[in-house]
This record gives sequence, structure tokens and C-alpha cells, in this order.
Amino acid sequence: MPVISFLIDPVESQVFRKPGEFNPDARFLFGVSTSYPLPLPTTVIGLLGWVVGDKPSSTGWVEEFRDVFSAFKNFTFRGSYLLCRYGNKYVPYVWYSDHEYYEGFAPLIRRDRDDVTLLMKLSGLCKEEALSVVDVRSIKSVGVHLERGYTGMDKVGIEGYLYFQEYIDYRSLFGEMGADAGYIAMDMKFEDGDVKRIEEGFGDGIVRYMGGETRSVVVKYGDKTLDQILAGSEEFEGEFSKGNDVILYLASPAIIRPSDDIIKSLDDAMKVVSDMFKDLDYVDSVDIKSSHTNVYIDIMGVGYHKYRGRKPVYRVIGPGSKVHVKLARDVGLEEIYWKGVGYASELGFGTLIPIKIRENE
Repeated sequence: MPVISFLIDPVESQVFRKPGEFNPDARFLFGVSTSYPLPLPTTVIGLLGWVVGDKPSSTGWVEEFRDVFSAFKNFTFRGSYLLCRYGNKYVPYVWYSDHEYYEGFAPLIRRDRDDVTLLMKLSGLCKEEALSVVDVRSIKSVGVHLERGYTGMDKVGIEGYLYFQEYIDYRSLFGEMGADAGYIAMDMKFEDGDVKRIEEGFGDGIVRYMGGETRSVVVKYGDKTLDQILAGSEEFEGEFSKGNDVILYLASPAIIRPSDDIIKSLDDAMKVVSDMFKDLDYVDSVDIKSSHTNVYIDIMGVGYHKYRGRKPVYRVIGPGSKVHVKLARDVGLEEIYWKGVGYASELGFGTLIPIKIRENE
């Protein structure tokens, strides 16, 4: 079964626009457009689809992606995440959030012996408070509010209406981290498909645009996916056995199915989260009130269609959330990683990283 890691070199600062009204009409004469620290899965696979995909015939956004990647049987995407290279060692960083104001990146394995990894912190292997979280590096530039309905290159600005546009400056970020190279990574797995199409499509790397404001990236493919990198590290040694207490860390947003999207109270939210994770066949029970469980519900759009405008908006369990579960059976890191949780998980949403709780050992 082929597995491929797509490595995206952000040669320019990037914009992955957060939801919320930034039209100056709604914020008087000055607005702010902010960016997620990482692209949503649909942003990345939309880029990949332009290179190796087929023309879709469906209109629903999930079905459309299935059409685009129809040459790859039973495909699944995972991510996105940061991947930094230090010499010959690759260190993955996942989207980290304190569920209030702070967003950053946390390492899953050590760069050196002094690092405190996310796994060590959450599992209880290290009691130190100094988790090696990396701050998001951003720059802001001034934009001009445009008249609606412009066509072609005739863009008309409205006098006096300015806004701030935030860009994520990955090049500065990787430099401050001391990395020899850094990428935004997305993993793909499929049962059978046209691998040659990927090899010929990306070659040694191709230049494309990604995200908002038509910012340039170079895309190539690698040979190790996130679960393979973690499986070869000392931090992730050991089995995930039946009866184990495990933290499932959400590395990308998990979409709550619209049919389950009835949240009027905290109890409703706790039930929705519990039910989503109980639906995983390797989960026996969910301890939603555990000190290891820390979840937030957010609202996110799933991207922008070049020809049809904005895609739907959903409630999601936000990236960086953690859920304490007990396992119903033996299960491997690979299965948990590739299975995911929630609606449209085959497109990369609901990417999970399992972390065994070891405090009582």
C-alpha cells in the first residue's frame, strides 16, 4: 500500500485566513485579517489535486475531492504539520493551542537531549513545565478594501478603507528554530493508484500557489510519513494495548457531523465529543471529565473554491484538543494515525496522535 509525504517549502510568507468578518464596513475604518498557523487539510489537498488530480463531476465538496483523487483507490490524507530537518534527523511539530489565545507548534520527538516533547509532557514522563513550544512568526502588511464586483485586473480601492493582513513567516520561523530545512507536510496513503502520476507531476519539486494572496510554494514528495517517523523514535516506543489509558491528541480540526451539530450547552458539547470518540472501534470508553481531557469547540470553514466561492462552515473540535480514552483492543500507532476521527476524515481532518499515559507506572 503506497504511502507518500508531500513536502511544501513556503518560499514566501503564507496566509491561511481565519474565519471572521474583516471587512472594514464591519470594523469602522480599520480591520484585521488573521491567519491560521497551518493550512487546513483542504487547502493542501486542493493544491495537490491541481497537479495530479482529475476533473470533478460532483458538486458536494467531499464528493468533489473523491472525484479529483479517483485515480487513487481508497485514499486517505493526514496532516498538515511542520517537519524540520536538523542534519539527518527530522523533527515533526504539530499545531499546539492553549484553547484561549495562544497558538504555536510543539515537537513530538526530541531535537536534542534537552528538549521536552509534547509526548513527554502529556504522558507524565517529564514533570518540567518548559515544553519546547515554538511561537508563530507573523508579519503584517496594509491592504486596501476593494470595490465589490471588480473584473479582470481593474481593481478599485475605496478611499480611506485600510486593513491589516497577517502573513505567517515560515522562513524566519525555521531560521529561529535552527533548522537546516523546514516544510509544511501532508501525508497520503492509498490501496492502489497511479504512483507514476505523482512522480512525474512533482518531480524534483514544482512551484505552485497556496492559500490566500497567491503566495508561492515549492512542492515535492518525501519517503517517510509522520507515523513512520514517530515509530522510529524512542519517545514512541511501546505498545498501545487493550485496557491502556491513552491521550488522543488532535493534530488537525475534527469536523462534527452536521447531524450531530446540536450544541446548546456545555453538556451538549461534552456528549458530542464523547460520542465522536466512542465511535472509534478501538475505543472502549471516553473520560470526558479527566484532567487529561482538554477540548474546545470552534467554527471553521473548509476552504475556498476557485469557481464557486466559499465552502461550508462547520463546528469542529479544534486542533490541539486532547481526549482521554481507554482502549478496547490492541491497536498500533499507524492505525490510529491513518483512521482519524469525525466527518471527512479521509481528507485529513481529525488527524490523531496517540500518547500513552504513564503517570502511575
